[in-house]
Amino acid sequence: MWEKLVNAYGAVGAFIVFAPWWAWMYAGLAVLALLAFIVPALPHEAHLALSVEDKRVYDFYARWMRPKGDFVGMTHRAASCCNQTDCFPVTEIRMVAGRYNVRVRTPNGISQEYRVNPAIIESNQTDPRESPDGQSHACIMGGMVVCFVEGSGI
Repeated sequence: MWEKLVNAYGAVGAFIVFAPWWAWMYAGLAVLALLAFIVPALPHEAHLALSVEDKRVYDFYARWMRPKGDFVGMTHRAASCCNQTDCFPVTEIRMVAGRYNVRVRTPNGISQEYRVNPAIIESNQTDPRESPDGQSHACIMGGMVVCFVEGSGI
């Protein structure tokens, strides 16, 4: 019987036309599960900000360009720090062996510590950027801090 349906409608067509109710239920649950993973990964959106301060931070992330630092092949301020998806407020700063170690908490709740290369700290640049809200912020790409601005609380 299945072979006749596949020959008449194709495998996908036969499934769509003759699938039992429970197959549709599982397909719907699979779609919902995928959406649950996609929605938290959406970029920071300034128009969704809860306050004027949040909007200021999101706008800063959107315009924040990477300092050259020690990166080979980088041009100073030619690439975005985070493209609004990898920048976060810093929740903790520690000085370890003369360098900052910063902890950030991502929107999915993961808290991780990263070491900051002094060459990318905004206050060490010839054209430094200032924190939009007085807090420290860091952008993480490939497991390393690529942009860091100190807040006034340091």
